[in-house]
Amino acid sequence: MIRIRMGMTQEQLAEVMCIPKSTISAYKNDKVDIKGSVLVELSEHLDTTLNYLLGIEDYKGSFTLNALALLKKVDDIKM
Repeated sequence: MIRIRMGMTQEQLAEVMCIPKSTISAYKNDKVDIKGSVLVELSEHLDTTLNYLLGIEDYKGSFTLNALALLKKVDDIKM
């Protein structure tokens, strides 16, 4: 999941979205439907597209996410 690759916990995502962690968990486990406005906000916080969140495309993130992953690899190599 993109949230995990970003190093973000459900608690952190809930905090930035100003919603309870239980709501994030319910979204993740398909217990409740997500409103369109929430999907837009979620895509912004996860730095991805609505199409990716909806399963329409395989695009996993923007340049920012890819750059973070690359920096992590560089840090791992330095160690």
